[in-house]
Parts: sequence; structure tokens; C-alpha cells
Amino acid sequence: MTTPSQAPPVPEERQPTVRTSSVRSDPPSPDDRSAGQRIGCWTLSRRLGSGASGETWRATRADGEVVALKLLAHAPSAELRALAQLCHPAIPGLVETAVSAPWYLAMELAPGVPLATLEGERLPPAAWLRGVVGLFDALATVHAAGLRHGDIKPDNVMWDADAPVPARLLDFGLCEADGGTALFAAPERFEGHPASQASDVYALGLVVWQGLCGALPFADRAVGEGVALRRHTVPTLPRQRGPAWIAELLSIVLHPDPARRPTAAEVVDRMRLEGCPPPAVDGRLIRSRAQRVRVPRRSVDGALRAWLRRGGHLVLTGPRGSGRRRTVAQVAVEVWAQGRAGVRLWPSVEAWGAVEAALASLGERLPAAPDDATRVERVVARLEALGTTVVVADLDGLDPSSRAVVEGLAQGPTPLLVSAERRPSWARSSVETTHCDGDEVGALLAALLGDGGDRPATRRALWRATRGLAGDVVELVVASVECGALRRSGGSWVLDESRMPMDVGGAGDLRWSPVGPDADRVATALAWMRRPVAIDAVAVALGWARDRVVVAAGALHTAGQIRCEAGVLRLRPGLSESVRDCDAARDFDGAAALERLRSAGSALLPVRAWLAVGTASADCIAAE
Repeated sequence: MTTPSQAPPVPEERQPTVRTSSVRSDPPSPDDRSAGQRIGCWTLSRRLGSGASGETWRATRADGEVVALKLLAHAPSAELRALAQLCHPAIPGLVETAVSAPWYLAMELAPGVPLATLEGERLPPAAWLRGVVGLFDALATVHAAGLRHGDIKPDNVMWDADAPVPARLLDFGLCEADGGTALFAAPERFEGHPASQASDVYALGLVVWQGLCGALPFADRAVGEGVALRRHTVPTLPRQRGPAWIAELLSIVLHPDPARRPTAAEVVDRMRLEGCPPPAVDGRLIRSRAQRVRVPRRSVDGALRAWLRRGGHLVLTGPRGSGRRRTVAQVAVEVWAQGRAGVRLWPSVEAWGAVEAALASLGERLPAAPDDATRVERVVARLEALGTTVVVADLDGLDPSSRAVVEGLAQGPTPLLVSAERRPSWARSSVETTHCDGDEVGALLAALLGDGGDRPATRRALWRATRGLAGDVVELVVASVECGALRRSGGSWVLDESRMPMDVGGAGDLRWSPVGPDADRVATALAWMRRPVAIDAVAVALGWARDRVVVAAGALHTAGQIRCEAGVLRLRPGLSESVRDCDAARDFDGAAALERLRSAGSALLPVRAWLAVGTASADCIAAE
């Protein structure tokens, strides 16, 4: 445990899928790091702080994304595993991780300031309690995943009273280690007991107390004496520092006996009854959680454990929506967490794009060659020489050249994990990801909705409607939450089957889900064109640089909203109408886009392919 006088760890800052760096660079030494330097694909702009596990910087990427970049001396292992499976509004999401040294974690940049900078101040009670319930709810999510935080203190909480989610819980560097900070340690920790979920609850209780009072319990005593008193005394919150119910709640949260403390989820239930609801679970959050949830499947999990231990080749097969791609992506995270050199081949909108990005993540370039066949041989030889583990997120979505590289690797010793609809002819072993059974649907519901999500009636209704196809279960849960058929009531989620939408139509065709400003604008253009469109045509229509469209299209493809084949973008069937209703479509200037295409010439896109984009555009099209 660190002592109260030691420098606090750095606040760190989370997206539905974990990307990996596609540009590598040699890191400067810690003493030489400064604004403007590049680490991987990120440019450092401002140092946020440092701690035992690394230094954290505000950093930007070429496409404008801003993150908190935590620079590490070694593979992130436990912290990466934790962040990759946690999804909560009060936990900043994992955006990207390095796949080889130099190691780093890029996380969402949480708004506000570290709570520690407000030491001695009493926070506005109403806003503070709204933040507190979010922190306990986030902690309940951590504990439900079988994890603990291990170092809850004001340094690891970001506070912004004006934000929809005022408080964010940061820094999971000690989630599997036995450390922490003495000033915020539970009494049993001083008796040699390891950190536990109960000690997390105690530490967060101390943070709550400090926010209400401006100081810790027994602050009128010397620090050592105050800590000693907490080991056998339940503190009493002064009457003027908060409502009676929070004083009563803190009296059991800060009980010296860990067996007498409530769980984080029980604290949330009590606060909900007192009019302090946790952050809402909406469709977007459920989709994000679906990317991280692991539904146990004995045959699949056994095959994956064996592959991680022995290497070799393994293909996960199954229909779209069965969860195979998500499972492969999660295994890739475990490869990186173990510090093994590994790359993921992810479908790209450009020929050779998947292989080029994989090589770049290792500091390599796509080799020159007189023809594609020779280049395939050289890429295969280079990856074999590097001893790299290769994970293929979606074999069916790769361009022909990248698929040829995978086939070449399958003839050699490279550890290879592949997701595909059907078993390829070269596969040595495969395992099928079938539809979920009732228990697996229940586990999925609990992971998506949290405590009280898995009710027998809900489980049966969803299984009947989807026959257990995981992707359809997710989409139906999202749609049911958004239309009010599935809502929280009395500590659990209640489904009104009469209002449940029944037109799932196959893993994700229910409605459009926003991805990001640029991605949404590209989807809007595709929706109005109503046809497959070349990247160059989209760039001209929007007046953007081609690279900007490529980045946005990659995000759409990762989110499953479009297909990208040979430089042509195709919006998924059934999404056009809902895309045209999204925010990005409301200020889309179809007439201007049409004029840009007309000026560029009809080789890019026949003007007749456009449909009405508002009255003005309809007139333009009618005149053609």
C-alpha cells in the first residue's frame, strides 16, 4: 500500500470495440517526453500526471479524436483485461491498446478535475449524491464481472458537477494486485487481509464522506489516530452534512466488519429508493456492453483455452449474430494482455488494408512486389519471422489479397485464430458457435442489463423470439428498452411482451445506432444515394479528404453498419430510413453534395442514383 504522503496515481480515462494501433514509433524516455511528440498514432499534447504504473498524457490522433494516453513500461495485462470487459457511463472506455512495445492504453478522456484537487471543499450535496450513485453503480458493474478496483480514492475519481454523469471512476491498475492507499484502506487491510470487493465498498464510502464533509472521519485527530479509530469504530455523519438516510447508509458502508457491509449493488438499490437513480441504461450502452460480454460456452471456451495454451490453428464458425467475431476480438485482448506479439486482421475498405494495418502495428511496412502473389508470399514470410500470433476478426469480410495471406499462414506454424461463417477448406480444426440455450440467454441478459436483468419470463420471451441467436437477442433487448417494453421497476427489469417489437429481421437491422459525427455523416450520404458508392464519390459528395472518409467508413464497418468491399461502401439493408431520421441527416445539404458530384463528372456517380434529399434536391434531380 502507498502511504498518504506519496504522490497519487494518475487519473486515467473507454469505446464499444477495442482498436489497436496501426502506426508505431520509438518512444522517448520518460524524462524526454514533451508536447508534440508521437507515441504510436497519438500526438502528446499535455501531461495529466504520473503514478506507479505509468505516465498519462492528453493526446490526439490525426482524425481529431482526443484521449487520455497512459504510457506503460510493460504489457498492461490485468488493467487491459479489466477495461476491455467493463462498460458503464461512470467508467471511461478503452479506445485502443498497443499490440507490442511501446505499450500504452488509450482511454476516453473523462471531463472535469480529479476529486483530490478539491480536498477540503464540501461538494454541492444534490450533485454529489447524483455522482455517488453512479460511482457505486460502476463499482457494482466491476464486482459483477468478478473484479475489484483495489485503489479507490479521490485521485482516481474525476468530478464535473455539470456533466450528465458527474463522477467517473478511473485507474484499474491494481485490480489484480494487492496494493492500495493506506488513508483510504478498509480496517481489515491493516490486519493483513487482501483487497476485496468489501474493501472497495469501504473505500468508496470514505470518498463519499469526504465529499459531504470536506474531510475524512475523525479529521480532528492526527492522521494515524484517525485511521486507528476507523479500525474499530463506526463514524457518525454530522447531521448538517447530509440527509438522515445517507448518514444511516454510510454507517453500514463504513462498518469495521466487512461481513456487515452492503454490496455496491445494495447501496445503489437503497439510493434509488431515496430518489437518487443511477445513470440510465439506454440502447447505446447496451450495444457497447454487448461487445464486451462473455457468455460461457463449454465447447467454445475449452477450445479457446487450449489454443491460448498450445497455439496452432483454430477457426470459430457460425452465422452472423452468433457472437463469434466478438469472441475472437476478446481473445485478441488476452493475447496482448499476456505480452505476446500479436496482430488482428480487421476488414478494411481498401485492398491490402487489413494486412497493411497489421504490419504497421508491428512497425513494419507492406513489402513491395511485382505482383500480388509475390507480395502474399513476402507478407507470410515476414509475419512468420516475427513470431506473431494472428487473429482474424472476420475472414469473410477480408479483401482477396488479405484472405490469401491468411491461407498462406495456415500452411505454416503461425498461431492463427479465425472467425468465419463456414469452415474454410484449409482449416485444421474448428468449433461452432451455435445459438445460445436458455441459461446462456439469461447470462447475456444479466451482463447487458445488470442486476435484475435476468428474469425467467424475460428469458423465455427473448428465446422464443430469437431462438437464442446472440446478435438478435442484443438487438431485441436494445429495441425493447428504447420503446419502453423493457424497463426497470422495483430493482429488476420488467418486460411487457405486448409492447415488445417482433421485427428483429436478423441481427441488427432494427434501426440505426449512431457511431460518431464523421461516421454518421458518411452513413447519411450512403442512405440518400441508396446504392453502393465508391469511397472517392463519398469524399467528393461531402467535400472531404479521402483519408477522412476511409477512417469514418472503418468505424462504420467495425460497428456492423456498412459493408466495405474493394473500395465500395454499402449500407446494411433496412437501415436507410432510420439513418435519414438521425441527427446527422437533419443538416445534410443534399443539393450541395449533388452539385459537387455533378462538377466532378458523372464517372464518379450517376446523378440519377440520388433520391430526394429535401425539396431543393428533389427539384435538381427532377431536372436531370
